[in-house]
Amino acid sequence: MSTHGGRRRGAGRPRGSGRFGGEPTVVVRIPQALKQQTLAAARRYRADERREGFEKPEPQMRSNRIYRFATTVPAGSGAAFEETATETVDLHEHLVRHPESTALYSVLGDSMDLAGIFEHDEILIDRSRQPIAGDIVLAVVPQEGQTLKRLAVQQGRHLLVPQSSNSAHQAVPVDEATGAQVTGVAVALLRKL
Repeated sequence: MSTHGGRRRGAGRPRGSGRFGGEPTVVVRIPQALKQQTLAAARRYRADERREGFEKPEPQMRSNRIYRFATTVPAGSGAAFEETATETVDLHEHLVRHPESTALYSVLGDSMDLAGIFEHDEILIDRSRQPIAGDIVLAVVPQEGQTLKRLAVQQGRHLLVPQSSNSAHQAVPVDEATGAQVTGVAVALLRKL
């Protein structure tokens, strides 16, 4: 009978007595560049878990994280560069600061085409952000419905200004006379290529 290798009855650490208290563990492969960051996150998790009242996060069925590279992508003349992933990014966390008040809208029409926002693009609108002049905003205009425009201030008046190649779109004052109201601020633009 061999005394080395293989399973032996009663060998090993008793179930539930390990470092993770019986919680199942997995083996993962990560890029070398993320090793220290990942180990630090695991240590923070263990320290938090020991605190009174700590609730373990619900396991996610799939990851929303993608790699972020330290290098930029030249959009003019080409340049040699080495791709090195420096971290991973959760797009939801990266784009959405206030999940409870942020929604994704599909763009219809051409009133903002000169601002680079085209029909069928998707735009994230944060309803909790305070709009300021220069923001692209979602607004409600009575008898017209929702509209996407740039908020401007001209001679002390707030205006919803189109940025369009179509001259049919006109600025709308945000006041009691028009009843127009800003309902959210655009925070990100998504476009599938």
